[in-house]
Amino acid sequence: MNGLLSPFVTKEIQCPACKRYHAQRFFRQRAFMSGEKESDQHVLDYRWLNERLEQVHPPFYILFHCPNCKYTDTSEDFARPTNSEAIPMVLRQFERMDRDGRAVVNILASRVDYENIQFESAICLHFLALFIHALAPEDIRDHYKIARLYLRTAWLYRECGGGQVSSQTNAVNHERAEAQISSILQITSEQESLLEQAEGVSAKMKQAIEERLVEMGRQSQSVNEYNYLTLCTQIELMQHRERELLGRIRKLCEQDATQLHLHGAEPSGSKEGADAESFADFLQRVKFLWPAAPLNEREAMEIAIAGFQKAISTDMRLSNHDTYTKIVLLNADLMVRCGNVAGALSMIGGIYKSAMDARSALQTQMRKADTSESDKRRIQGRMNRVGLTIEATSDFRRELLDMLLEQERPRIIAIMEENPGADVEALEEALLEGGVPRELARRIKESSGPLSDLRQSIRR
Repeated sequence: MNGLLSPFVTKEIQCPACKRYHAQRFFRQRAFMSGEKESDQHVLDYRWLNERLEQVHPPFYILFHCPNCKYTDTSEDFARPTNSEAIPMVLRQFERMDRDGRAVVNILASRVDYENIQFESAICLHFLALFIHALAPEDIRDHYKIARLYLRTAWLYRECGGGQVSSQTNAVNHERAEAQISSILQITSEQESLLEQAEGVSAKMKQAIEERLVEMGRQSQSVNEYNYLTLCTQIELMQHRERELLGRIRKLCEQDATQLHLHGAEPSGSKEGADAESFADFLQRVKFLWPAAPLNEREAMEIAIAGFQKAISTDMRLSNHDTYTKIVLLNADLMVRCGNVAGALSMIGGIYKSAMDARSALQTQMRKADTSESDKRRIQGRMNRVGLTIEATSDFRRELLDMLLEQERPRIIAIMEENPGADVEALEEALLEGGVPRELARRIKESSGPLSDLRQSIRR
């Protein structure tokens, strides 16, 4: 360990399944702090508080694993299994597991190096925990916990560029990867420079178009006015979108470089030689035996979304308004990441209504004559939190509507052009019949909304 101290302390913990004791690792107190987080709570960096400690990747170490029976679970539930209502059934099903189930567990465990956990071991540990917890009947499963494990699996894939990592990674591959990342960053910088020049030219073009529109107005020849405005706006949107995409590419390169440095140039698998099975092939073999195994970030997130939706409707731990809000917002964010903006908008609509109902109920309590001053202060505090939820939800909803508008713009323009003289109600109906989401179709009723502005431009 190059003279550095271990970031862990070890303790003999009894396996909930086979009852044998094995050493499990706990992080030392105040070993590190989480840094910046993405919108789905994925931590981008960690700050180590003691420079004498060896630095490892904390997400690799959230699970405990029994080397005897292969039982794997989160550290808190492994050490205190009685704290969870679902675990007794999970343990019974694990004990009664059939030959096919035992084969999946043994295959996953065969790729776990528990003494030196890297990406491949971390993925297999998460798969083990997920497979074991899915042994319980559907109505007894801890869907919230399973969803969180799938989300953590998605984060692992994201950190490692999709997870298709070969077990034969070596110094040559490491250097090649560094060169590739450097090349992408250089090309990105060149493209950003070209975009900056293009934006300058576009500004001149916009000024020329505005001068032309003024002249057209004087001559009452406005047949091309809408075409000029639309094309100019589309160019601006394309440039804005390109700048956003270039920023995301740069961010991905930074994450890629960080993970490359984290994993180093040493082989991460336990097999050696030309005939060693790649980790990608290994995952495909696991997928054949266990179809619920996600092979990439997108698959893991989609399964997490389904799990969170089940938990939202059934898990009493989410009955608290603040917790419920947090999970719904997280799930909506995951939907956006998976391209389901309409689904995210529907979820946000639900939480907005829930928050409005909660505020109304709290206001009713506040107005009761027998409400004490201390209760009023408590109720006011809850009302303040609900108010923040309403504000955040409204902002998120607006962002989602704007995103959905960009997706649906070509269809909306086509429908509006087919119904140039339609009133607001008729046009809304035409948009709905054309497949435009209801939340978006309603925006034509907003006096200064984007669909109202677009409708006026088309009518001119």
